[in-house]
Amino acid sequence: MWQRYEDGAKSLAPDTTTYTIMANVLCKSSDPDAGQKATELLEEMWNRTRIDEGLDVKPNHRVYSGVLSVWSKSSDSNSVENATKIIKEMWQQYDAGDKSFAPTAWNYNSLIFLISNSDVPGSGQRAEDCLREMWKRSEISARTRPNVHTYNEVLDAIANGGGPDARKNCQRILDEMWHRYNDGDVRLAPDTKSYNHLMIAIVKDFGQDCGNLAENALREMCTLQESHPTLNLKPNAVMFNRVAAAFSKSGFVNATAKASSLLEELHPNISY
Repeated sequence: MWQRYEDGAKSLAPDTTTYTIMANVLCKSSDPDAGQKATELLEEMWNRTRIDEGLDVKPNHRVYSGVLSVWSKSSDSNSVENATKIIKEMWQQYDAGDKSFAPTAWNYNSLIFLISNSDVPGSGQRAEDCLREMWKRSEISARTRPNVHTYNEVLDAIANGGGPDARKNCQRILDEMWHRYNDGDVRLAPDTKSYNHLMIAIVKDFGQDCGNLAENALREMCTLQESHPTLNLKPNAVMFNRVAAAFSKSGFVNATAKASSLLEELHPNISY
């Protein structure tokens, strides 16, 4: 298209829609270099804009979101850093006066998802840092405000990252969700996924109390489901299995019997 444009066919000049489509194609591809290629598209758009401002190729929020999506699905060892750079560039454009560039919660969720599924050291803390940045930025741009998906991605990153404080940090984040929900932010009501991440952290804890902690979390869900029937808090079979695993790893003498007793008691409250 550019070749034909430069040969005189001005009507064939690629535009932002063209580049957005190309980024979406890269997002769905299995190309290991998709992230780098998407970034190069972005750079090409800026270069073309500098050469001729009359062209409709200036990157916009949609293009940046597309490039960010490519990096969020990339296995490149530098994907987290590159995705973080995309977010920073969006804020730079926002701070320069183009308010349409403000990253959305969806943009940050993509970055946190990438952090959670990477082997980046301190992934749990990095994910929480993103959450804190979102709350700070939401004071000037409401669409950056975290949602329940943001919190669940942070919980996932903390649980997957493991470490001696993972369980406590997951519990702290979960408590924050309930605090904000009770203060009126109904969008942040914890759900089954929230508690599932907590249980993963509990099972990884290997402490003597992990069985009891997992059971308490399960019972809390059952109680909350009864008091908040409109919320998605019904435990499922996977979560019950995590409780059984927690008792087994804690060295509980009658772990199998305990699991059977719990299943019999809580059977009506569990989704299969």
